[in-house]
Amino acid sequence: MMNGFGIVGTGSFLPDDVVPNGTVAERAGVTDEWIVRKTGIRSRRYAADYEATSDLAVKAAEAALADAGVPARRLRWIVVATSTPDHPQPATACLVQHRIGAERAAAFDLNAVCTGFVFALETATRLLSAGSGAGYALVIGADVYSRLIDPTDRRTAVLFGDGAGAVVLGPVRPGRGVVGSHLATQGAHHRMIRVEAGAAASQLRRRRSPTGCTTSRWTAGRSASLSSPRCRRRYAGCWGSTVSRLRQSTTSCRTRRTA
Repeated sequence: MMNGFGIVGTGSFLPDDVVPNGTVAERAGVTDEWIVRKTGIRSRRYAADYEATSDLAVKAAEAALADAGVPARRLRWIVVATSTPDHPQPATACLVQHRIGAERAAAFDLNAVCTGFVFALETATRLLSAGSGAGYALVIGADVYSRLIDPTDRRTAVLFGDGAGAVVLGPVRPGRGVVGSHLATQGAHHRMIRVEAGAAASQLRRRRSPTGCTTSRWTAGRSASLSSPRCRRRYAGCWGSTVSRLRQSTTSCRTRRTA
C-alpha cells in the first residue's frame, strides 16, 4: 500500500573545472587559509563556457531517473529551482523536459535562490498529493553562479560554484517519504544580497525613449523582426530604432510598449 510521496532516486552533476582556493583567494584578496577557516571550503566547480544551467540540470536529471529506475515518460511534473536560468524565457525546465524526453510532464521553473530546492521539493510533493496518487515528479536544483559573482568580492566569490542536483519523487510506503514541512520568508531583508543585472526594475525604468518605448538589452531581442506586420506598423517608431541598434551590435535587446 502506498499513501505518500518521497524520494525514490537521486542524481547530481558537477562541471569538470575544479577551482582551488588559491585561484579564488588571489583575486579576492584573501588567503587559502582564510577561506578554509571561514567556510571550510577547499575548492569549487565552474562550468565551461559552453555549459549552461540546463546542461547541468539534464545530467543530474538523467542520473536521478537511472537511480530510481523510472523512465522519463512516466514523469508528471518537472520543477527546476534556479536563479541562473538559461534565458529569462522560456523556463529552463522546458529545455530539460525536451532533452530527457518527458513529453507528458508539465515543467516550470521556481526561483527561491538558496532555498530553491526546498521550495521546489515542497511544491512537487503537494502537486503529486493533489493528483490521483500515481505518477512521478522530478525536482532539480541547478545554478551557474560563476557568471554572476564578482571575483574580487570575498564575501561571495569564495562561497559559490556551479552544479546541479536532482531527485525523483514517487509513491512510497506508509511512514516513509515527506511527512511534513514549514516554509517561511523574511522579505524585509531583501536588500542583503541581490543581483540587479537584467532586472526590469533597474533597466526598464531608466531607459524611457521619446516614443514611449523602452529598450532593455538583457532579454532576447528578436521581437521586432519576428513580430507581425501589423504590430511592426503600430510600433514603428520604437522598433525602427531598436532594429537599427541590433544591426550594429550583437547584444540582444528587447522592446516593450509602456505608454
